[in-house]
Amino acid sequence: MATKAAEKVTAEGEKIEIDKSQLDSILAQQEEMKATIALLTKQTQRDAEKLEADDREKTEEKRLLQLVKKANEEAEELVEAHIDMGSLKSNKNLELNINGVQSIIPKGQTVTIPKKAKEIIDNAKEQQAIALGIQSKRAKEAEDAIAEERI
Repeated sequence: MATKAAEKVTAEGEKIEIDKSQLDSILAQQEEMKATIALLTKQTQRDAEKLEADDREKTEEKRLLQLVKKANEEAEELVEAHIDMGSLKSNKNLELNINGVQSIIPKGQTVTIPKKAKEIIDNAKEQQAIALGIQSKRAKEAEDAIAEERI
């Protein structure tokens, strides 16, 4: 049984003959190469997208780190503060612990302290005022209930 031969023209214009089985093999290899190229292209695109995502993440991390550094620098900035003496029974000093760093601040004096310590003291005063307001409101409600003989 004779195999059919295919004619092919080379770049120089020369004709060559190859068997059909050889041509089929070459065409199959070409298809495999196309599939491999497509797969490598997809992988390259995924890698490029991952690199872009990583770059965006690193950029965001750098931005957040700068914000944290700036906030820390501002928190370490020194400000003046005055803490009222309070009652005679209260301690003469205010003890403050921030992230394991303990500070003792004298009451009744104007002192220079880190801004973060001042913020904590101010927040504590605000919370105390809110608590006293709630306590006063509840005491008034109790007095009214007693006066109206609901209790």
